[in-house]
Amino acid sequence: DYSWVIREDPVRPGLLYAGTETGVYLSFNAGASWQSLQRNLPPVMVMQMAVKDNDLVVATHGRGFWIMDNISALRSITPEVASAPMHLFKVVPALRQLHGGSGTVPSGRARNPPSGVMIEYYMAEKPAGDLMLTLTDAGGTIIRQSSPPTMAGMNRFLWDMRYPGTELPPAAGALNDFQSVDHSPPSPPVAPPGRYLVRLSMGGQTQEQPFEIRKDPRVEAGDADFKAQFDLMVKIRDRIPEVTDVVMRIRAIRAQVEGRRAAGAERVLEQLRDIEGTLMIWMGSESHPMMWGPPGLMEKFSTLSGAVGAADARPTASMYALFADLSKRLVVQRNRLDALVKDAVGPLLSP
Repeated sequence: DYSWVIREDPVRPGLLYAGTETGVYLSFNAGASWQSLQRNLPPVMVMQMAVKDNDLVVATHGRGFWIMDNISALRSITPEVASAPMHLFKVVPALRQLHGGSGTVPSGRARNPPSGVMIEYYMAEKPAGDLMLTLTDAGGTIIRQSSPPTMAGMNRFLWDMRYPGTELPPAAGALNDFQSVDHSPPSPPVAPPGRYLVRLSMGGQTQEQPFEIRKDPRVEAGDADFKAQFDLMVKIRDRIPEVTDVVMRIRAIRAQVEGRRAAGAERVLEQLRDIEGTLMIWMGSESHPMMWGPPGLMEKFSTLSGAVGAADARPTASMYALFADLSKRLVVQRNRLDALVKDAVGPLLSP
């Protein structure tokens, strides 16, 4: 190919990028040999190039731009790395941003780079065993574990900086196959700025790399504000299983009571429905399938979670007050169910 431009990497001497008549090429040995770096770039004339921080920016003759995000791994590849069964590269610090670009992408325009922590690793060949990726905080507490891709060559794993979330049971009522938009799980907690660790394990071999999540420089919140936000998000997330436990108890009791003709059975079913309708939205009934109930405590916890995590800021006093109020109301409904079981359900189901 006829070459139009050659640039040397500002971090690793001898690492060259070439723009040619039909695409991009790469050299690890100061031009002694070259290989394609085309990836998803169409075969176009590349007339200008620039390395900006950890990205390679390419300008084509068609007045288009192509950006290869995060070329930091290219700076670390050596013959030893290329022949290793597994190699975990250093992790570039990630910027904590709650919101990225959204909406449809018009024809001819590219998407923004993914928001999160980019973890890259190399494998000389596809392993026969399982690969385990573990993320921990600075204190060693495990955030999440997963089995990432295991293709031969370069692999990427993107962590969205969120802790594990929680699932909701299907809403009650005749329309339980159609869920209301109100019936959504709470937002998973977002990792606060700080130090973290990634561990890659395979066949008795383990490699680790520390990394950092940095706050958006435009954000005025401090470390204490991020911690307060994270702690409240975790408390809200962990409250959902408590609501779910009460709901599942109600459904188990209902299954035992329904169909019985004993005195008081209908009254018990009415009270069970009333408690469950307070805990979570009721999606209609057999006679009125489109008569939805109001959001319950579960949906209100989820809505509160979305408000707390909507901005990089300390939760407001009203958010704490609402969480406390919803938690107290959950205790009231749990106690109400316990009393119903003791006073009415027990005698009704006794032989």
